[in-house]
Amino acid sequence: MEVRAPARPLSGSHKGLAAPARGGTGLLVLAAEVRPGTRRARDNGIDRRCRLVPSGCIRLYAYRQIRPAPQMNGTDRKEEYTLEGGEGLFEIRGGGFDRALLFGGIPVALLWCDCAGSVGQFLVRSRRSLDVSAEVRHLRHVTDGGLDPGQPLAPQIAPLLALFAGGPYVLTYESAVDDCDLIGFDDASSLLNQRDYFYPAESTLVATRPYSSLDPSRVEYYRGRISSGVRPVALTVRVGYAAFVLDGHHKLAAYRALGSPPAVLSIERVEPPQLTPEAAGHAFAEAPSFYEGYLRLKREYGG
Repeated sequence: MEVRAPARPLSGSHKGLAAPARGGTGLLVLAAEVRPGTRRARDNGIDRRCRLVPSGCIRLYAYRQIRPAPQMNGTDRKEEYTLEGGEGLFEIRGGGFDRALLFGGIPVALLWCDCAGSVGQFLVRSRRSLDVSAEVRHLRHVTDGGLDPGQPLAPQIAPLLALFAGGPYVLTYESAVDDCDLIGFDDASSLLNQRDYFYPAESTLVATRPYSSLDPSRVEYYRGRISSGVRPVALTVRVGYAAFVLDGHHKLAAYRALGSPPAVLSIERVEPPQLTPEAAGHAFAEAPSFYEGYLRLKREYGG
């Protein structure tokens, strides 16, 4: 899918505050096959936190080391930004019950609460996987490791922000995201009648491209960059309890291979517009059997 960046410049206003460095733990993320009901195991000082998911699904796990990781002083940043006159190609919609990332008015991925007295989340994806390489090409010097957390974030990613709907946003850059859980999928065919279920980690990322679409040479390229001390940045859209990966699947795979916590920049809409049942229905094209259950919970709890 090709998305063209708008010709007009980005306009808006922002105010920023460098975020304090987070203490935390080291990270090693591995691929694994999940067995239903698996909850927790511990091996050699590593706390392995598993998710309750359908049998046979391939997932990525966050392995959280018990020993503390070094502090990343002065390298994180958080700022508020108001986008004026955005293209509206990307939209974040929903409220406390459900959140979705829309592309051209159609949900790419949708998550909603299980409403069972916990923070458990259901997740479905459409076949419309995202490829924003054309837009991010203009940001390559930033996403490949040239982002400057000492400067406002919005101007550094202006071509991408201009594709979003106008409104207030929060931009957050974290140089090393600890306790990170990436939920992925193998290929588009695996979406048929599939609904994921997960308990959010401190930082839960949801892939919007299948593993099978990744280029091993690009993963190797980023492994080399990271090994040399550079911090390539994954771009995400935060939607409540999780963040959808907009760009950076190869970077995340490289960080995972090296056992290093990834650098992530997230875009979060403040008080996004509501998600209508009709718009949400497009996200269930590959898993129609779950739509009625979603509607029932939305009518009862989500308004």
